[in-house]
Amino acid sequence: MATLREAQNLALRAVAAGQAETALALADAILAQYPRDSFAHLVRATALLQAGQARVAGPEARRAFHYAQSDTQRFEAARVAALAAARQDRFLVAQFWMRRAMQAAPGPQQKASAVIGFRNVRQAARAAVQLSFSVAPSNNVNGGSSDRYNVIDGVPLVGVLSGSALALPGTVARGSARLRYRLAGDNRTQTDLTGALQLTRVHLSDEAHAKAPGVDDADFGSTYAELGLRHARLAGPRGGLVETEAELGRVWSGGTRSHDVARASLSYSLSAGKTARMTYSGTIQRQFGFADGRDDVDTGALAVSWQTALANRDQLTAQLARSTSLSDNGQAEQTATTLTLGYRKAAPLGPVTLGGRISWGEEHYPSYAVGFIGVPGGRQDTRLAAEIDFGLTPLEYMGFVPTVTLTAEQTDSNVSRFTTDEVSLSIGFRSAF
Repeated sequence: MATLREAQNLALRAVAAGQAETALALADAILAQYPRDSFAHLVRATALLQAGQARVAGPEARRAFHYAQSDTQRFEAARVAALAAARQDRFLVAQFWMRRAMQAAPGPQQKASAVIGFRNVRQAARAAVQLSFSVAPSNNVNGGSSDRYNVIDGVPLVGVLSGSALALPGTVARGSARLRYRLAGDNRTQTDLTGALQLTRVHLSDEAHAKAPGVDDADFGSTYAELGLRHARLAGPRGGLVETEAELGRVWSGGTRSHDVARASLSYSLSAGKTARMTYSGTIQRQFGFADGRDDVDTGALAVSWQTALANRDQLTAQLARSTSLSDNGQAEQTATTLTLGYRKAAPLGPVTLGGRISWGEEHYPSYAVGFIGVPGGRQDTRLAAEIDFGLTPLEYMGFVPTVTLTAEQTDSNVSRFTTDEVSLSIGFRSAF
């Protein structure tokens, strides 16, 4: 009578030799005596895959993972479960199991292998989902004014602001989901169906309720949903990529429908040296169907972006954007310019990854009025913002890294209602690959 170890070795040799029937018979013999033997379940799963029975192999691999007694067993079982799902074109399930393999990897080599496997499965998948979530305590959840008095160019002509127009402290929760489904594609082109859902929910502090007693948390919540098409095509000798997108979306504010959005964009990116890339983009957008009867707003925007990898693999980015909005509603007419610089360290600093950005923006509303009082020269806003984010790599789980982001933003305006200060600390997560 063979010992358990001898039977396991025989089964392993049969699998390695591609002798699926022999491997299955040996695994069944082991399981007859040891029904919770992870190794035998893994042998069965692998042999079933060799026999082309991916649908049956998946549950066996999951049993092997459940009964596993070591990281190595969990790693191998998760990889086989991912492969079984991929062979059934269940690529989202396969990605989940590759993440579990990465989490269980007994060493850096196995972890790197799982990451590569995940990327391969993601690339093969017709559908992909990206999720994000963050919670941020803030001293200004509503973008309210820093000053109770409404002042135009230093002259207090229009009285005292209501409590809801002042900066209100509280907590902001944000969540988003983005969907991509590949409709068609080859090695040079790809057409995708896209979708997005973005949620913002606010919880006001006791101080905020005391400052604005008639205001509810729901008044500052918002929801945005969109559906669109994206087409990408390789073009030009320098790794050029042309992308066109069209989306139709709807905005809900304070729990009720606010307006609809139609958007189209065109971008072209190309190599700008060995490690740099330039992207030029243009967007047109219409906001329409406002529930409160406001006039439509048409916006056109142009942007140029640059990114490069430094000698130490750190990432440096820059973007300059310009937009113009036109409307029969003079309050919505606007021109805006924004400059953003970003930097991300390639190597961790101790237990954390580090990145950040700074931005400057200027907005001009030439026809802006407060009530019946026109603002001489129009409303002028200047915004400065900075953020730094930390990735807590020791707490990584299944490829998701907890993040802490500190954001500070200040806006100066000749209409004091729009002079604001905000500091927030958000906690969220991001995918490491």
